[in-house]
Parts: sequence; structure tokens; C-alpha cells
Amino acid sequence: MKKLQLIITLTLLLNLGMKSQTYVPFPTANASWNVRSIRYCDDLIHPDTSIIRYKLQGDTIINSLQYHKLYLELGDTLTPQITFVGALRELNKKIYITSFAFAAYLNQEWLLYDFSVQVGDTIKHDPNYGYPYTVISDIDSVLIDGAFRKRYKVDRGFTDYITEGIGSVTKGLLDHITPIPTGICGTSSDHICFEENGVVKYLNPAFSDCSSTQRIAGINEIPSEKQPNIEISAVDGVLSLHSTTQDIRSIKLVTPNGSVLFEDNSVKENFYKKQLNYRGVLFCIIGFENGEVSTEKILVK
Repeated sequence: MKKLQLIITLTLLLNLGMKSQTYVPFPTANASWNVRSIRYCDDLIHPDTSIIRYKLQGDTIINSLQYHKLYLELGDTLTPQITFVGALRELNKKIYITSFAFAAYLNQEWLLYDFSVQVGDTIKHDPNYGYPYTVISDIDSVLIDGAFRKRYKVDRGFTDYITEGIGSVTKGLLDHITPIPTGICGTSSDHICFEENGVVKYLNPAFSDCSSTQRIAGINEIPSEKQPNIEISAVDGVLSLHSTTQDIRSIKLVTPNGSVLFEDNSVKENFYKKQLNYRGVLFCIIGFENGEVSTEKILVK
């Protein structure tokens, strides 16, 4: 009976925590999204890989509505090529974008994200461009910058993850809306990192840092839906991992602010132990021999 009461209590507390979770609005200034862009326009055999940076800074009025200016940066950070490409605004947890990159679409507005939706809802974008719809298949929470934010698993022809206050953490800020202000044709993209006020708030685990264009082998930003059985503990600063089904191939430890604490890509055992000079919450990204990836949140005591 006591066990049943405990389960009911924990369930109520979990549901209460999800309902009372504070909504994180989209940034209005001093925000940056780094995206890896692979251009296939000129050379299909040797594509051009580069980083494009979206910067949100300053306000503007369009059709009597207030927007936040969106800039595109290309090239190195010391002497970047900067272009004013559009503007964002938020209303009732919906994020809208208008583009200045193409004269034919000047002052037209598209729905970029909708954070008011529930599981099973469909978000309709412009039917003529990109992916015209987004279906919400699941909603959970992810720890970012010491606080939990809602994360939306969506289907738009592929599986994507959308996070409150950031947007897509797999394909990048604007990938599913076209014509998107990238200034680059024939591209595929990957979200690398999100910064706000000069601080990295989210780093894609598939990249080592915000300036990297090379994905880490065996690491996927989308958690596997069929994760291998893994036993994990972190006591007295010692991380212990035991896989009961297959060998571990790689270990990556990431702090809540996106910093990589430790990484080992040469593991070939089903048991792993590591002494950590760290206390607090960590994300442990574990790659396995069959290519699957498990992302576990741990508390190092």
C-alpha cells in the first residue's frame, strides 16, 4: 500500500512539474545560431562545407508590427560578410518570420514555430515552400542552462527536435521554411549551437564546439528510440558505465551549458570507469558498436 501511495505521489509531482514548467520565450536580441551548411550547387563530389551564423539584434517596424532584426554572417568572425535578411516576432507562443532576402517575398510573413501545440497537433506553414506542415509526435523536457525547457519531437518528412527559446536543434533555425535567408543554394544543414548574450546555451552533441564543421563519428543529436540496456552511476566523482547488450564505442560528457567536459572515441569494452573532477548535472552521450546512441542525464555526487 505504501509503495502504491509513493508511486501515485511521484506521478502527481511529475505531472505538476510539467504543468508548472515556465515557458521560455524566443530571444529578442543578442542571440546567435550557428549552422553547418553543406553546399552542393557547384560540386556534387566535393561539396563546400561552411558555417553560417544567424544574429538577432535590433528592432524594426513592419506593417505597424514590431519585429526583431535577423542578420546573416558568412566567412570568418573577424571580417564577416553581414547581410540583413529578415525579422522575427513572437505572439502567443508563435514565432513568425518575414524575409528581406528576396524582393518577391518582401513583407510576407510565415509561421516559423508554434510552442502552444500539443501532441498530435499539426502546424501548417506556407504550403508552397519547404515542408508545408509539422506534426507534433511527442513532447518532453530538456535541461538547458540549469532549467528545463519543453522539447517537441516533430515529423516534417524527417524527425526533428524543436526546443523552446531556440528552435530546431537538428537542422537549424530556418531550415524548414523557404525561401529562407541563407544566401546559399542547394544546401543541407545541421544545427551546431545556440548562444545568448555571449554564452553558449546549447551545443549539438554531434559537434565538439560552436566553430566545428566536422560531426563527431557515431554521435547523433537525436536520441535513439531503441536504446541498448545501460547501467550508469556517478558516485564520489567516479563515472561507471556498464552495457548489458553490446560494447561501448564512445563516451562524451557535456555540461548543461554545452561545454564538452570529456570525450573518448576509442572505447571497445562493455564496462567503462572514469574519475571526474566535476560535481553536478552532466549529459552522458554513449555510442555503441552497432551505431546506436544513448543520451543519459546523470548527477555526479
